[in-house]
Amino acid sequence: STRKAKEKDEYWLFADRPNPEDTTREFIESYLISLIQDGNGYAHTWRNNRGRCTEIKYLEPGLVSVGRVRGRLVYRAYDATEGTPLTLFQGDSMWHCKRFRRDTWSGKGLSVLEYHRETMGLSLTQQEFTASMYGEGTVPQGILTAQADLETAQIKKISKQWQSSWAGIKNVGKTPVLPLGLEYKSISMKPADAAMVEVGGYTERQVAQI
Repeated sequence: STRKAKEKDEYWLFADRPNPEDTTREFIESYLISLIQDGNGYAHTWRNNRGRCTEIKYLEPGLVSVGRVRGRLVYRAYDATEGTPLTLFQGDSMWHCKRFRRDTWSGKGLSVLEYHRETMGLSLTQQEFTASMYGEGTVPQGILTAQADLETAQIKKISKQWQSSWAGIKNVGKTPVLPLGLEYKSISMKPADAAMVEVGGYTERQVAQI
């Protein structure tokens, strides 16, 4: 079950304004957009001498680095204009939400693209493989065999006649007439190649889901 933590200072800050510069809506929008795009949402809680939370400030992910000191998480915020470190925050003073995680030591989350990098890489590999197989008709669909040995000039002549009469889109569907002694044998795709092409449909669906 859940309940409203009205005894917490953070509850009343969000009921009014998290900090003087942001409304509650602006803060939540910025935080969620960072979480979706970068995989990390950062906010720092400022406290007074009595330990009471007085402000909650959103921090841009690009200006925050995460590290460890003696095994404990620490956060370093940088100045947006000069790129110099401003403050070193302890982990217990930060609100850090991670969208995807693959390890706990780094302390950082992963964006959607980082998390699905393997899926994207597989899709690109499959596209390159298919293009290399079928690009410019480099994969033969069949071969011509002869009953007798042919000289080089005869082979070139038959090849030229075949290409001009039966190859290409304009000749699709035509029935080739072979000279006596020649036989056409189709070449089937290797099971491994067929499986790779079939994977293409799966990776397309996976990429579409990202």
